[in-house]
Amino acid sequence: MGYGSNYRNSGIHRIRNYAEALDRYNTVEPIRGSGRNAGMKPLGHRNRTQFQLLKGTEGEIKCRLYDTDVVTFYPDDTIKITDASYTTQTTANFIDDVLGIRGRVSDHDIVLSIHGNQYRLAGGMILKRNGEGKLQALQVAKAYTHTVDRKVMKQLRAGIKDFMSYLNGSIKVRDGGTFSPEEKEELVEYLGMGDYAFGLTYVPTWRHGVEDARAKLTKFFDLIKSGDMENWYRASCWLAFSQQMGHGQRKPPPRQHCHLTTHRHTPPTHRAVPSDPEKTATAGPENAGRCRCTLQSKPWGSFH
Repeated sequence: MGYGSNYRNSGIHRIRNYAEALDRYNTVEPIRGSGRNAGMKPLGHRNRTQFQLLKGTEGEIKCRLYDTDVVTFYPDDTIKITDASYTTQTTANFIDDVLGIRGRVSDHDIVLSIHGNQYRLAGGMILKRNGEGKLQALQVAKAYTHTVDRKVMKQLRAGIKDFMSYLNGSIKVRDGGTFSPEEKEELVEYLGMGDYAFGLTYVPTWRHGVEDARAKLTKFFDLIKSGDMENWYRASCWLAFSQQMGHGQRKPPPRQHCHLTTHRHTPPTHRAVPSDPEKTATAGPENAGRCRCTLQSKPWGSFH
């Protein structure tokens, strides 16, 4: 449960320094009773138990969101901010409520705006107020940007040229470009991945998900670079079923299978679904320019 429309009014009052954080901790009455929240000190409204105040072993005061100590005030007046890889707008809003620092999620990182400067939270940061009471960044993890090396990209494309020829040829000899459920089961067993977690098109939103996506893509290209026909066949299956799974996270709709094209086609328009299952209906706007779906009783996972 995040902030949302019901939780944006968190009841959290901003804290400027350690003295204010300690005073807040000492004056807030803990929740009474014998339930699971008994003894907990709420940071905001008393019914918002996801916002908590805690005191560490060295006297530091922790402002906790769920199970993460997002903002911590230390006796030397330094302030530590971390997101523990929860790169969400909820975390950004929590930081804003506690410190008054506006934040947003951008490129899978929380970006904080401090006096006109933009900082990526990434590995966390240390702040301290100067003599004028303004927050200054003392320690910030390095932020990296990535650009495409066109020369290297050209070499990579040349490396899969033979596979693309194989792929185009194999599609033509398949009945409707369809891959069977049995082929999917064999592929999943070979890859050793979950039934709905092997998709190549999934774009991770959490930092730890990046390594999972990288591992899948590395294995996929290793199949292609091997030059072995059996591995090329597996790579073809992987592409087909990844397209069907969308982002590799959702079970496909009943009786619906998706065709992936190896050529550009015009975006489909939305039509009413026909009652005859052997007739086809083009996909709605959400799939515009990507694929056409047919409502047929055929095995799903296919190219055309």
